[in-house]
Amino acid sequence: KQVCSCFDVGEAQITGVLDHAAGTVDAKLAQLQAELRCGTHCGSCLPELRRIVRLKNKRHEACDAAIGIQKAFFFEF
Repeated sequence: KQVCSCFDVGEAQITGVLDHAAGTVDAKLAQLQAELRCGTHCGSCLPELRRIVRLKNKRHEACDAAIGIQKAFFFEF
């Protein structure tokens, strides 16, 4: 799915960058803009970019929490 028409950036490219991005949601958005230039011209894709970053961030937080629970369970004994 194309997200940024100005620079022909798709969701797969965005996900690829987010897989190795670190920091806050704003830092991840800035990294996307630096690497792919999406959201830096007309700005019409910024709401969708923010939505994708927040969604991906929530998934990472949920995975980190689940891993933490598993580690706590196994190391408790």
